[in-house]
Amino acid sequence: MGNGRKRGLYRCIATMLSLTMILGSTGCGSNGNAEQSSESIVASSQVESQTASEESTEPSSGEIEESSSESTVASSEEAPRKSIKEGVEKEYVWDFDELVNAEWVEQAKEEHPGGYTKYDGYFDLMYQHFYDILENTDLSTLSPDSALYKAIYIYREQKDPSSRDKKINASIKARLDRIENAKSLEDLYELYADEEYCRYNRLMYIEVFNTEMGACVANLQPLTLMGDGETSFDEKQQSTLQLVLMRVGVSKNRANEIVKNAVAVDQKIISYYENRTSNNAVYVTQDMLNNQKVTVPVIEILEKLNSIGDSKTFWGRKEYFGFLNEMYQEENLQLIKDHMLATVMLRLAPYGADGITDMVFTLIYGEGSNGFSSLLRFRMIDIAGDILAQEYDRRFVRDPAIDAEARAMLEDVKVAAKEAFVDFPWVFPYMGKDFMEKKVDALEVYCGANAAYNDLSDIVITDDPIDNITSFFISQDRFERSYLQKKLEDREMHGIDMFEANGYYASNINKIMLCSGWLSMYANLKTDGMKEEEKLAILGATLAHEVGHAFDPYNIFTDYRGVERDWIEDKEWEKYNSYIDAIIDYFNDKDAGYGCKINGEQIFAEAFADMMGIGICMNLLDKMENPDYDLFFKTYAANWASYETEGYVKYTTTYDTHLPCKFRINYILGQFDEFYDTYDVDEKSPYFVPEEQRLKGLW
Repeated sequence: MGNGRKRGLYRCIATMLSLTMILGSTGCGSNGNAEQSSESIVASSQVESQTASEESTEPSSGEIEESSSESTVASSEEAPRKSIKEGVEKEYVWDFDELVNAEWVEQAKEEHPGGYTKYDGYFDLMYQHFYDILENTDLSTLSPDSALYKAIYIYREQKDPSSRDKKINASIKARLDRIENAKSLEDLYELYADEEYCRYNRLMYIEVFNTEMGACVANLQPLTLMGDGETSFDEKQQSTLQLVLMRVGVSKNRANEIVKNAVAVDQKIISYYENRTSNNAVYVTQDMLNNQKVTVPVIEILEKLNSIGDSKTFWGRKEYFGFLNEMYQEENLQLIKDHMLATVMLRLAPYGADGITDMVFTLIYGEGSNGFSSLLRFRMIDIAGDILAQEYDRRFVRDPAIDAEARAMLEDVKVAAKEAFVDFPWVFPYMGKDFMEKKVDALEVYCGANAAYNDLSDIVITDDPIDNITSFFISQDRFERSYLQKKLEDREMHGIDMFEANGYYASNINKIMLCSGWLSMYANLKTDGMKEEEKLAILGATLAHEVGHAFDPYNIFTDYRGVERDWIEDKEWEKYNSYIDAIIDYFNDKDAGYGCKINGEQIFAEAFADMMGIGICMNLLDKMENPDYDLFFKTYAANWASYETEGYVKYTTTYDTHLPCKFRINYILGQFDEFYDTYDVDEKSPYFVPEEQRLKGLW
């Protein structure tokens, strides 16, 4: 994309990403493949292949004496070659990743033939500990009123089919009956205002997200049974849903009618999305609803659900008015009810009995999925993640001193970042420097805990598993909606998944999170004799990367509070944009192996943060007395060790917004003069970056 790229494009994408907290946050560093379960990665390729590095980095015969891969690996054991600078010895580098990580890769090939990164290992360890908490905690040692007890009790109750009997089906049927008994649209509106039954209302699905002005708002939109705006049930899914309805006591004819009507409503929802003329949403007021003659009491329903702020507005698209007017007619009452009834079954039947769980799980997720237990574990993370993370930290993670270390390191990173602003070619002497420094000053780091989270105190365990799992979901909905009432200055870090071996920058609040999985990784790597250069290469580089995300193209428009502002002068934007173009152009179409190419438009934001992060680290190293650059670079490289097979590379180059690990080592470090001052990098290596091409435009 050329210099004509409009700043509004980034702002549009950033607003879309902010629809959920997790998508509104920018992760540091495990590749996208590592953010999946390791099982899914292994499943993506059953073929053991050579690594991409062996395919793409070996020099051709005759180029240099060390032309074989064996001699390249062995070069790390040879005496360093003489530097051009007299009296300075430099270690020879053809492929820095291979020099540092060759031994690790050989071991990974044997143990993980489907592909593996060092971060995958941290994820595996994290989930091993997480499952240990869920499976092996002695509930008799916990107070029944504690949040940890409630979460584990509900998990085990749902996981064990023997604990669920036929009264579960009766409990589900009672919920269906309450909807069946609605005799008018007004009766439906009363159900919509109920904290449980609003969850079954797909036509007015409520999602809480952050706007570009930093506020939380309820976004309303219709969803099909499958939870989107474009997919309806096929014939097999319809038959399965009909069987499930019959299992809880619905007659065959009535079950058939429910499914038929629900699919008809799905088609209306799909048509709504197909006919929308714009994706732009607006703040909807009661006056706007009145002007469009919308009779559905949307504002009133949101107020009863505590789902609307002082402004009495919600977020919606103008076409939604017509959809509401068309759907909510008395002649459509049965259609709407049946869509709601089908939604009840899809939401509750996985937690049912008599084979319903497997039937519905397969219906939704398809054959070969990881199973209901896997889904249940992730529901625990979604809702009780902070509670479980506290126990995780207590049992497995770390010395609390790491928190203080992270805060101190961030302060050093912030100082270095502000000093670097002086040399940023895209900061002109307008308002840019002050804006950026204020944003940096406001940054804080949270370690393994959100500032605000659901403490599950509103859950009362009963002898009805459906009541229990429903109250679990309602509790989380209630917590999320509470943020609709908070003023800008009262918002806190919340909603970040602690069970990640990752760091995040939350643009909507301008804060950084180091998740529990990342902290346990750091605790495992840390030793009593760990040097400052090693800490900087792991902890410092992660924090500096997240600071970089504060100024990447998706987040640069938000200020120190997370509020979007059009603060960049045209000349600043032109310079900044040309630097982004340079990143895209440099990486675009680079060979990742196995016929896969890097997509520059896909990775530029993460590559920007990588380079800004390493640049900040270079500034910090420069302040040290006799800094050990070799130790820093090798520690950084070792942390990104990876064995990438064909399936692995195809997945990451297709879906991941990060560069492959080998690229994050060789090409990112290869942008900095200090790397070449430290090593004798062969100019014929594909990873050598000529000085005039180096993307060090920020430093």
